[in-house]
Amino acid sequence: MTKDNLVYFLGAGAMAEAMIKGLLGQRVLMAKQIMAADVRVERCQELQQQYGILTDQTDGCRLLPQASVVVLSFKPKDLRSALSSYRAQLNAGQLVISILAGIPTSQLEKFLPQEMPVVRAMPNTAAAVGLAATAICPGQYAETQHLAVAEALFSATGIVRQVPEPMMDAVTALSGSGPAYVYLLAEAMQAGGIAAGLDEATASALTEQTLLGAASMLRASS
Repeated sequence: MTKDNLVYFLGAGAMAEAMIKGLLGQRVLMAKQIMAADVRVERCQELQQQYGILTDQTDGCRLLPQASVVVLSFKPKDLRSALSSYRAQLNAGQLVISILAGIPTSQLEKFLPQEMPVVRAMPNTAAAVGLAATAICPGQYAETQHLAVAEALFSATGIVRQVPEPMMDAVTALSGSGPAYVYLLAEAMQAGGIAAGLDEATASALTEQTLLGAASMLRASS
């Protein structure tokens, strides 16, 4: 990524925010290189105030053609309506990165300009702290340089692995959804500690350190 690249998040939900926070925190991009758009104007204003990024609050996302990379980060159920609305603002010189769970590249390509390169990705919310686990796969028009751009973006927020597209649903189940189960485990551990007589702050600190230590041990041993 160069200082001239503009990464445009079409959809500004939790995953988009996690990526934005990670990209800024790891200094891969400057705030002026990131733009976000969302149907909720107040959400755009919130991100602009918190991170200093650009937001496109114009009707029809008129600034979308300026982007070199477009990240599809709206809800998967909104695919048809979103791309039908914004297709005219996209062009084959852009790279589309999709983080829409469960949507294959072949389906995306039907709604995009002809032969537009697409890279499908499944990150997770640990992108916000630079520890995401992300898998990527190319669409039929994505070339080596497009994968390299996607890998550079996601490597800034954690590890990246390229997998065959039929494996992306498994990735979504494992690492995409996995953090939520770890949070539930942490919640149960903390609650157990409190039930056994620990104060909340101590139970929380011990739970967090235990999970962090266990993860480090997994990485350091067999």
